[in-house]
Amino acid sequence: MKKVFVLLVAMLMTGSVCFAQKDADKKLFEEAGSRDKEPEFKVFVTPQICDVKFLNTEREEFGPYYFNIDGTLDEAELLNAKNRAVHRAMKESDADVIVAMVPHSYVSAENEKVLVVEITGYPAKYVNFRPLGTSDVDFETIRTVYPSPFTVAGGTVINQTGESTLTNTKKSK
Repeated sequence: MKKVFVLLVAMLMTGSVCFAQKDADKKLFEEAGSRDKEPEFKVFVTPQICDVKFLNTEREEFGPYYFNIDGTLDEAELLNAKNRAVHRAMKESDADVIVAMVPHSYVSAENEKVLVVEITGYPAKYVNFRPLGTSDVDFETIRTVYPSPFTVAGGTVINQTGESTLTNTKKSK
């Protein structure tokens, strides 16, 4: 008898849950949430510095480089021609940069549709890439180049050993 009663109660509860489920499906609005979270990626970029190795101690001349002029020569076209000439000069000298670069640009007297660009400068390579602060000389160089140093809380820059290397002399307001 008890078994029949338990079975009957179980059937009635199951039926009421089914009816409640069907009524619940007829909603005008429903909102749900979850505890899932997108993965976060936190990145810290360490400033990198390098040295410049000059390939020659004498100023070098590169060019002349010739560029056709289509229509009128405007400022953008002139800048583009100079950049292309510097690129060619760097390729010729196998350099990463032309230090103290001085361009000389003119329109050819023989052909008004040709722009001539000549470049002079010191070809150089970037060498010895390293994270900023691997030596105290790095901070001294930065202080020389940028007399008003970047600051961390309290107006002090800290090196990798935890020692203060630069102090900001300006008072913050």
